[in-house]
Amino acid sequence: PTTVSHVINETRFVMPETKRRVLEVMKKLKYQPNLLARSLATGKTHTIGLVISDIRNPFYPELVQGVEELAVKNDYNVFLCNTDYDIEKGLKSIGALIKRKIDGIIVASSQVDSSIINQLMDTDVNFVLVDWCKRNVGVDSLYFDYRVGIAEAIAHLVSLKHRNIYFISGPKKLKTAQIRMRNFIDAIEKYRNNNLDYKILEGDHKIEGGIKAAQKILKGKV
Repeated sequence: PTTVSHVINETRFVMPETKRRVLEVMKKLKYQPNLLARSLATGKTHTIGLVISDIRNPFYPELVQGVEELAVKNDYNVFLCNTDYDIEKGLKSIGALIKRKIDGIIVASSQVDSSIINQLMDTDVNFVLVDWCKRNVGVDSLYFDYRVGIAEAIAHLVSLKHRNIYFISGPKKLKTAQIRMRNFIDAIEKYRNNNLDYKILEGDHKIEGGIKAAQKILKGKV
């Protein structure tokens, strides 16, 4: 039984011939490991929680796919939670993940405040924040440099002789949207002497919202 356990869990070296025979018998018996029993024995569930703001936002499906591909390669499953930009829903989702003894949590949500950070820091669960606004707060975080991307986009439009530039933001209540708007204003103000005119429209981070905002612009209703 001990040898079989080492083969299944890869916890110790087993001679190749012995390992082959064990795997052969497992295949004949159609054996499936009891993941619950394994997690109780090892203290690991081989599951990662991924908390996102809105699955309909085009940004998130690609992120989810990337996380899942890497997780599967390392024999992990991904438990997905969608908060709909609701902090209370985010707190409940993270609480549920913690109760499930998840091995780690990736929080990729625009609506993250100190209550969520405190909830995570009060546990021994490993976690990473993606695209969180505050820096140097003693937690593992991944940041995006919107400033560079926005500046390059504006420079490109100016090089094409465009003089009326519109910026469709996310909901102004979101800190990430506020940062992007500030980056946009800072970048475009450098071209004030080029007779540029710009306007900012509030969107909702959804394709439909972007289409509606673009239609307003094209119809001159801004």
